[in-house]
Amino acid sequence: MINRAGEWEWALLEKKGNTHKNTSKLPQKQTRPHNCLMSDLSRDKRVVENTGKLLLAGFEGYEITPDCQAVKLIKIHKVRSFILGSKNFVNVPQITKLIDDLQTRAKLEGYERPLLIAVDQELGCCNAMFDEIALTQFPGAMGLAATDDVELIYRVGEALAIELRSIGFNFLMGPDLDICSRMSNQLIGVRSFGSTVEDVTKYATAFARGLKKGGILTCAKHFPGIGSSFVDNLLELPMMLETYTQLECFNVLPFKNLIDEGLIDSVHAGGVAVPNISPNEIHACLSPVIVQKLLRKNCKFDGLVVSECLELESLCRNVGLGQGAVLAILYARCDMVMVCSDYIYQEEALSSLTKAYESGNYDPIFAQSVRRIDELHRKLQWSEKIQLTPDLWNEHQKLSIQAYSKSITLVRDQEDVLPINKYFTQNDENNVVVLTPLITQIHPDTIKFFTQHTQPMG
Repeated sequence: MINRAGEWEWALLEKKGNTHKNTSKLPQKQTRPHNCLMSDLSRDKRVVENTGKLLLAGFEGYEITPDCQAVKLIKIHKVRSFILGSKNFVNVPQITKLIDDLQTRAKLEGYERPLLIAVDQELGCCNAMFDEIALTQFPGAMGLAATDDVELIYRVGEALAIELRSIGFNFLMGPDLDICSRMSNQLIGVRSFGSTVEDVTKYATAFARGLKKGGILTCAKHFPGIGSSFVDNLLELPMMLETYTQLECFNVLPFKNLIDEGLIDSVHAGGVAVPNISPNEIHACLSPVIVQKLLRKNCKFDGLVVSECLELESLCRNVGLGQGAVLAILYARCDMVMVCSDYIYQEEALSSLTKAYESGNYDPIFAQSVRRIDELHRKLQWSEKIQLTPDLWNEHQKLSIQAYSKSITLVRDQEDVLPINKYFTQNDENNVVVLTPLITQIHPDTIKFFTQHTQPMG
């Protein structure tokens, strides 16, 4: 018999009376054949590498140290995809060094391809990063759509991709393909390109073409389109009441249109509840009806699908991290789960996925996800970082001014008060009071930037 250490249980035979002094006839204490041990080691290594591919991980901190969370994820768990944001950002030089250090660590660990480094940079007031010296500020989706200039939107997309790549990013969580059909929607609002299928498709297509031209990978969000969602006060989670047919005929059409055009590298499945479609799954990213049927089959998308962050409070509370990771990949058929911050949660997700992988019961599903992840990673090259030249920077600054100028839209002027300078007098001090909703997400430096660059009317 062989024990857990792979050794013969010859002592058990002695207990049964076989204690002859000539021990040469007893089975000798042995180890398992070398090739068997190598096979187990190879499988263990493959399990760690493949489960590590299934995680899109975030972490807090502005630098890479030998024992930091990111290094542990790379060295121990073989994680190959990271998402960075405001919790990692001080300025462009700092985050550029952070990304360089991450990639250096991956090289030291023998990674064949660069790490996938993602960012959620939606422009406008929804930026994860703001640096007036080294990162051009552009209008968000609603502002770009207001220009009604697809060529300008294309150029903004290209400029954004170039600047992100110059920092070290190679993956953008965008474009946003939500149709803002509920104007009171607090989740989407200005993040949307419009309120109709045609507008979202038109402007998002131009933006996505620019992103592709600039050389960055795209991740369309938030499938199946959450522009009509609202926050349920009782359940404390975003919710949509559409039926499957309504989603199929309206919400998902921008996704389908851009997928058909080959402009989407991956899709982000949202965490919104869809009770009229999958009452038992609660969240869209855990629903096979949403991911497997609506996205994979209906939209004919065989690329990478990333789940909503499993640390989303309602999702984590209702499902749990470990179970959520397993449901997202093995049940709903996402390929990668996002866990944006907590290392303990990340380990829990990886542990649950490892147990499922080692069981051998889900090999075909894991193989599909790993294939899609590998196909995306093969698009990354170690030498793909580019330089943002002074001439290119100046060109982007001019493009920003042009985009903001064209985005200014008159919504209504029922009392014929515009232009307001017709009320100004040369002898008196002319003051204008601007009332606007408080946008708490806006970066404080943005206010300083526009104060310095806005000219008073006279």
